[in-house]
Amino acid sequence: MLRDRVMENSRRQDVLASADVSSAGTSAAISVQMTEVLKDVAEVRSEVRQFRDVHESLHAREAAQRVTGRRWAWGLAAVGVGSLWAPLVYLVAHIH
Repeated sequence: MLRDRVMENSRRQDVLASADVSSAGTSAAISVQMTEVLKDVAEVRSEVRQFRDVHESLHAREAAQRVTGRRWAWGLAAVGVGSLWAPLVYLVAHIH
Protein backbone atom coordinates (compact mmCIF):
# COMPACT_ATOMS: atom_id res chain seq x y z
CA MET A 1 0.00 0.00 0.00
CA LEU A 2 2.62 2.54 1.04
CA ARG A 3 5.02 1.30 -1.63
CA ASP A 4 2.35 1.92 -4.29
CA ARG A 5 1.79 5.44 -3.04
CA VAL A 6 5.51 6.21 -3.05
CA MET A 7 5.83 4.86 -6.59
CA GLU A 8 2.88 6.99 -7.72
CA ASN A 9 4.43 10.04 -6.09
CA SER A 10 7.76 9.33 -7.80
CA ARG A 11 5.97 9.07 -11.13
CA ARG A 12 4.31 12.42 -10.53
CA GLN A 13 7.66 14.00 -9.71
CA ASP A 14 9.21 12.54 -12.86
CA VAL A 15 6.38 13.97 -14.96
CA LEU A 16 6.91 17.40 -13.39
CA ALA A 17 10.68 17.23 -13.86
CA SER A 18 10.40 16.23 -17.52
CA ALA A 19 7.69 18.78 -18.36
CA ASP A 20 8.87 22.21 -19.39
CA VAL A 21 6.21 24.38 -17.79
CA SER A 22 6.13 27.90 -16.46
CA SER A 23 6.29 28.69 -12.76
CA ALA A 24 2.51 29.26 -12.67
CA GLY A 25 1.95 25.81 -14.14
CA THR A 26 4.42 24.32 -11.70
CA SER A 27 2.62 25.99 -8.78
CA ALA A 28 -0.69 24.61 -9.94
CA ALA A 29 0.80 21.14 -10.40
CA ILE A 30 2.39 21.24 -6.97
CA SER A 31 -0.88 22.44 -5.48
CA VAL A 32 -2.71 19.52 -7.09
CA GLN A 33 -0.07 17.11 -5.84
CA MET A 34 -0.28 18.49 -2.31
CA THR A 35 -4.04 18.01 -2.40
CA GLU A 36 -3.55 14.42 -3.56
CA VAL A 37 -0.95 13.81 -0.83
CA LEU A 38 -3.36 15.12 1.81
CA LYS A 39 -6.07 12.80 0.52
CA ASP A 40 -3.63 9.88 0.63
CA VAL A 41 -2.58 10.73 4.19
CA ALA A 42 -6.22 10.94 5.29
CA GLU A 43 -6.90 7.55 3.69
CA VAL A 44 -3.87 5.96 5.37
CA ARG A 45 -4.90 7.42 8.74
CA SER A 46 -8.35 5.93 8.28
CA GLU A 47 -6.87 2.53 7.43
CA VAL A 48 -4.56 2.67 10.43
CA ARG A 49 -7.47 3.58 12.71
CA GLN A 50 -9.49 0.63 11.39
CA PHE A 51 -6.54 -1.71 11.87
CA ARG A 52 -6.01 -0.44 15.44
CA ASP A 53 -9.69 -0.95 16.30
CA VAL A 54 -9.66 -4.52 14.96
CA HIS A 55 -6.34 -5.20 16.71
CA GLU A 56 -7.64 -3.92 20.07
CA SER A 57 -10.84 -5.96 19.80
CA LEU A 58 -8.75 -9.03 19.03
CA HIS A 59 -6.68 -8.44 22.17
CA ALA A 60 -9.83 -8.00 24.25
CA ARG A 61 -11.26 -11.25 22.91
CA GLU A 62 -8.00 -13.11 23.62
CA ALA A 63 -7.93 -11.74 27.18
CA ALA A 64 -11.50 -12.93 27.74
CA GLN A 65 -10.58 -16.38 26.43
CA ARG A 66 -7.58 -16.55 28.79
CA VAL A 67 -9.81 -15.67 31.76
CA THR A 68 -12.30 -18.36 30.77
CA GLY A 69 -9.47 -20.88 30.38
CA ARG A 70 -8.09 -20.08 33.83
CA ARG A 71 -11.54 -20.47 35.38
CA TRP A 72 -11.90 -23.90 33.80
CA ALA A 73 -8.42 -24.90 34.94
CA TRP A 74 -9.07 -23.86 38.55
CA GLY A 75 -12.45 -25.59 38.53
CA LEU A 76 -11.01 -28.82 37.21
CA ALA A 77 -8.16 -28.64 39.71
CA ALA A 78 -10.65 -28.23 42.56
CA VAL A 79 -12.71 -31.17 41.32
CA GLY A 80 -9.55 -33.26 40.95
CA VAL A 81 -8.33 -32.45 44.44
CA GLY A 82 -11.80 -33.09 45.84
CA SER A 83 -12.04 -36.45 44.13
CA LEU A 84 -8.65 -37.49 45.53
CA TRP A 85 -9.31 -36.27 49.07
CA ALA A 86 -12.80 -37.74 49.42
CA PRO A 87 -11.66 -41.40 49.61
CA LEU A 88 -8.82 -40.44 51.92
CA VAL A 89 -11.18 -38.61 54.30
CA TYR A 90 -13.56 -41.57 54.19
CA LEU A 91 -10.79 -44.03 55.05
CA VAL A 92 -9.43 -41.90 57.89
CA ALA A 93 -12.90 -41.43 59.33
CA HIS A 94 -13.66 -45.15 59.32
CA ILE A 95 -10.29 -46.35 60.57
CA HIS A 96 -10.40 -44.30 63.74
